[in-house]
Amino acid sequence: MVISGIGSLAGKVWVAPIQQAVNEHCIPKIAEHTEIKISSLGYNAELVGATALIMDNYERLPRLLPEKTIA
Repeated sequence: MVISGIGSLAGKVWVAPIQQAVNEHCIPKIAEHTEIKISSLGYNAELVGATALIMDNYERLPRLLPEKTIA
């Protein structure tokens, strides 16, 4: 599990409460193999994710958009 975006700015403050929630609410086998990491991207995580989504679907983009929006 990766904490990113605004949550990553709080840093390690989130790790213990999230780990406790995972241990409490997840299947034990899943919980014991779940590692919590803090992203170094900070606010840029959303931008990187959005860019990756666009790049993955770039070839299909004209078919996904209504014709009026294509210049």
